[in-house]
Amino acid sequence: MNNIKGVITNFNINRYLVFLTIGGIVGVITLLIRELFDIVLGIDNRIVYLLSIAFAYFIGIILSFFLHSKVTFGRKKVAKNNLFSFIVVAILGLISTMIFSFMLRYWVSFDSYFKNFGATISFGIGSILSSILTYSANAKFVFKEEKNKGDNK
Repeated sequence: MNNIKGVITNFNINRYLVFLTIGGIVGVITLLIRELFDIVLGIDNRIVYLLSIAFAYFIGIILSFFLHSKVTFGRKKVAKNNLFSFIVVAILGLISTMIFSFMLRYWVSFDSYFKNFGATISFGIGSILSSILTYSANAKFVFKEEKNKGDNK
């Protein structure tokens, strides 16, 4: 319970906005990488499409980890051993985005309010809600402040 309290009380709005900005930039880069992969291969079928998503997503997670290490959380050295924890948080973020988006679209009935844009708006709001959780989890568990190492801030 103390860990959950710490996540909420250590929320830094300025750092969160940097986190959100970096996430947006990496998201666009990830989309471009997927498109480039598709163009370079010149083949468009279901398997290649899924491979392009997996490849782009993998590159996006790695890029996101390094940018958040350096920019969002201001680490001078990137602790590669935190990558696994970062990936776990990313997967939890994916799951929470899916849950929030599903609830908004089907339980709150965003389709009836926003018609053709209901799915997109649900996904957008679900992503933002999820980003609050992933930022907090990354700040608390992945990029936590080290008490004895002042040069790692």
